[in-house]
Amino acid sequence: MRNPGNLLRSVFILIFISVSVSGAAPAWASDSPQLDQLLNILVRKRILTAQEAASVRSAAAEPQTPLPAAADSSSTAPAEALAEARDRLTAPPPPQDSSIAPRENPLRLPFRISGYGQGQWTSQPGAYSTFRLRRARLRVIGDIGKMGFYWLEFDAVNSPSLLDAYATLGPKPYLKLTAGQFRIPFSQESLWSSANLPMVERSQVVNELVPGRDNGSNGRDIGADLAGTHNFTSRTGVDYAFGVFNGDGINTTADNNRKNIVARLAARPAPGLAFTGDYYHGNTGPGETSRGRGGAEYSYQWRPLMVMGEFIRGNDGTLHRHGWYALERWQFSPRWQGLFRVDSYDANTAVKNDTTSIYLGGLNWLPEKNLRFQLNVGAREQKAVWKPDLLSQMQFSF
Repeated sequence: MRNPGNLLRSVFILIFISVSVSGAAPAWASDSPQLDQLLNILVRKRILTAQEAASVRSAAAEPQTPLPAAADSSSTAPAEALAEARDRLTAPPPPQDSSIAPRENPLRLPFRISGYGQGQWTSQPGAYSTFRLRRARLRVIGDIGKMGFYWLEFDAVNSPSLLDAYATLGPKPYLKLTAGQFRIPFSQESLWSSANLPMVERSQVVNELVPGRDNGSNGRDIGADLAGTHNFTSRTGVDYAFGVFNGDGINTTADNNRKNIVARLAARPAPGLAFTGDYYHGNTGPGETSRGRGGAEYSYQWRPLMVMGEFIRGNDGTLHRHGWYALERWQFSPRWQGLFRVDSYDANTAVKNDTTSIYLGGLNWLPEKNLRFQLNVGAREQKAVWKPDLLSQMQFSF
């Protein structure tokens, strides 16, 4: 071999370039002691000249552009967010914009998880002034192909309780079938999520007369309904629902052979305006006591103003009751809302002077998307006696 030094020199440079480009030798940096030691040995052995060693150091100092990585078939873009579960019955815009719609799904799970918690401090007639955890709820929502969605909701306050467990099917907005345990389509205030209520609590008449709330079932029951919406224009149309339920509340099987029926029809004749009628009839208990409910509603939203109200009457056997409420909300800014509500409830129309009226003013503060503070202050009047009423609440959601 004529010049082994040139051969070794060439081999070394080729190896260095190959390894550097492939990125297999991360220790070979310009300030690496191993590289300096190797180059000094090669210079002393006269395999490399001082100039060639300097060139190698300079090459090592230059940042190497990595080769494109091979495509990873297991790494795909995050799945598109599941479509928000549509209401089974289209209603006027909710009175509170901070709804707890399911959040983003970075783990690409086949379902969505969301929830909220509510802590209260209240001072009301007939009860102690107290702090309490009002609600702690968890929702699981997922698509059923292109046909619909399923919805599970739990409340962990006091003891774990299943509130919702239903599936809604139907590719068309004018015809959707829902079956399982879910909200009875009666009363706009009852149908809104507790996370969206403008006031801290629902009105008296809704809590006392709406089917599913009058028996402590959070407005739910087990059954099935058909519901849908038809739009004449982008902001006018009609909505309907017709359902059949056990009539005995959540997590409970029927205690008689009769089923309870409910019907709801809403008309939206102008942008922001809606009028709704509700009907409910059935029987309750082994004795099949007659149970009937009827309601009329209105709502109107124009710019920062929203007004809404309901009148509900009911009979349970020979007991007849009725009541109403009217609410106004003004949106001062995206973070501040002012409210006023008056509601009246007659627990027995056959008894005189047993009507209770409550007058409340309210202020809502939304400092963050998932945080809300509410304060309601007012008084209630019964038999010409006035007593102060105060409710406050902090809500967080995820």
